Amino acid sequence: MLATLLMLAAETTKAQWLDSDIYDQPLQQVLDQIEQRYDVQLAYEERHIRDRIVLRAPWRFYSEVEATLDNVLRPLDMIWGKRSDGVYEIRRWNYFLRPPAEGAAHLKELLATYHDLETWEARRANLRTHIMETKGLVGLKKSPLNPIISAKRQYEGYTVENIALEVLPGVWVSGSLYKPAHYSGKIPVFLSPHGHFNNNDINLRGRFRPDQQFRCAMLARMGIAVFSYDNFGWSESALAFTMQDHRTDLGLVMQTWHGIRILDYLLEQPWADATRVGITGGSGGGRPEMAVAGGKDLSKLDEALEKGEEILRGMLK
Repeated sequence: MLATLLMLAAETTKAQWLDSDIYDQPLQQVLDQIEQRYDVQLAYEERHIRDRIVLRAPWRFYSEVEATLDNVLRPLDMIWGKRSDGVYEIRRWNYFLRPPAEGAAHLKELLATYHDLETWEARRANLRTHIMETKGLVGLKKSPLNPIISAKRQYEGYTVENIALEVLPGVWVSGSLYKPAHYSGKIPVFLSPHGHFNNNDINLRGRFRPDQQFRCAMLARMGIAVFSYDNFGWSESALAFTMQDHRTDLGLVMQTWHGIRILDYLLEQPWADATRVGITGGSGGGRPEMAVAGGKDLSKLDEALEKGEEILRGMLK
């Protein structure tokens, strides 16, 4: 009889452990308890902890505050950093960031898998196919771009035209084409996606950012055609899509497709030198830079990326 009761109690306890939420607590409440119990100060943004729940919260408290923070935050994809004695910062885990030492170790591991040019070429082809397949872009039909081109504006040493391209039926990407004011023959082509340098004034963010315009103008005066264009869900693209759309997987897919179709348009122009093609983007602009370089089947693009320093020194004329 006693054995039967013990077995029933064990099964009841097991069921409660798996299914009950009576020990779950809001993250805000748990963080308040940590501050009180360990006499520490926790700094965080309220939006990062709002509506977050810590499962089985009481069992996550250990004797050391840092072990407790690990137990509480890691299941929520959050991390902590020590600002000073007794002061900790709580933030979201930036999955896309790694310490420099980890990055160096990963690169070393990758380099060990390529023994010569032949093995690297095979790997590059595999990566390109993988990039396009995982984004659902293999076999995607290229529709007419139907360019809309504004009047050309003349500046000292360069010109600018605003151009909109219909990259998919009903979906447009807008950009500004910078070109040298005077040139002969064919000239190099550069794409310039912008980064996440936000500003409440739409005239001071995205491709309209002053430093973005300075860079494009400088390259144009050096003899290069530069297309500076909106990221998906930003600037003029935000008229049709939202910032939430930008931060989804669809955002990266569309940014890759934008770059591919923009290159298609530019390389059709009689002044474009298809043997000298490149792309440059800072911060968030680096993501479409890598995506386009990986997805566009154009070997000269990769070569141009490697020779970017030479281009910026004006060695391409």
